[in-house]
Amino acid sequence: MILSCSIGFAQKIPDYSNLGFWYAHPDKKDLTDKCPLLKSEDSIRADVFFVHSTTYINGTKCNGPLHSQSVIRKTNLSLMNQATVFHGIANIYAPAYRQTRLRLYFRNKRNTDSANCIGSLNLAYEDVRTAFLYYMANWNNGQPVILAGHGQGSLHIQRLISEFSSNILKDKLIVAYVPGFRLLHEDELSSIKYCRDSTSTGCAVTWNTYGKWGALDYPTPLYVWRDTGYSIIHHDSFMVTNPFNWRSNISDTIPVNNILALRPSRNRRIPLKTVEYDGRATIRDNALFLYGIDKQIYNGIADFLYRYDYNLFYSLIRANAILRIENFYQAKP
Repeated sequence: MILSCSIGFAQKIPDYSNLGFWYAHPDKKDLTDKCPLLKSEDSIRADVFFVHSTTYINGTKCNGPLHSQSVIRKTNLSLMNQATVFHGIANIYAPAYRQTRLRLYFRNKRNTDSANCIGSLNLAYEDVRTAFLYYMANWNNGQPVILAGHGQGSLHIQRLISEFSSNILKDKLIVAYVPGFRLLHEDELSSIKYCRDSTSTGCAVTWNTYGKWGALDYPTPLYVWRDTGYSIIHHDSFMVTNPFNWRSNISDTIPVNNILALRPSRNRRIPLKTVEYDGRATIRDNALFLYGIDKQIYNGIADFLYRYDYNLFYSLIRANAILRIENFYQAKP
């Protein structure tokens, strides 16, 4: 059976002046307004523009409906497990957008319709782009920006950087956290600068997490963004950052103790909780392998811990964001 779908141009275009088209916004109560690591001394000195991962899994449309209760519920839970890491240290803006259906951007025997896929990705990106430009024009107020996302959201963030790094984002980008998607090396994607350490600014970090018991499985080609458009990649040469030291494509095994991970939550009514672990992480085979976590808590599909890319490094991401914000201001003339 060949996958087919209809591109959702007939759907109503989001009106980003309406807070109903924002999952997270400083002027509304939402599920990102919680963080178990919040401290009284935390202060907000930056904005986060967060693009959520794919939560439209099955269906007949190429692009997910904005008002589907299933999509809304899954997206809110996703943001609760990911974007809350920035609560209290940045204003969080997370738009709704007509996301590409999950299986559409994987190229395989059941999905060979490149025109539909690229059209769908373009539509999804146009919503993200429109939301970003509206945010910059109306709510940014000169604040430096952290771009963040996961999965498909990271792909759209990558394209935002490609388009705006030399103009709107110039001298405003603190860092881009873009885990959960494969990003090409700098020699194949000139618009992206990857962070070399824990303090750099104006750069990006990215990772896909596996457990030690997992089998690395990258068999399916998928669409990625290059500076000139989308293309299918078949090779396995990607950038990977280790959140234990924030260095990219260095194979050293790094141990870190007393890490506070966010326990995965699937219930919006239960307070978020952390779990402490001592871990080791290493980069190999173009992926991040993590040792020391409780498999019963973080049970990924085929031990691919993709869905927990934020949960597992929760305290490290938060501390790193605080550090990079501070360094950004110190570097200002």
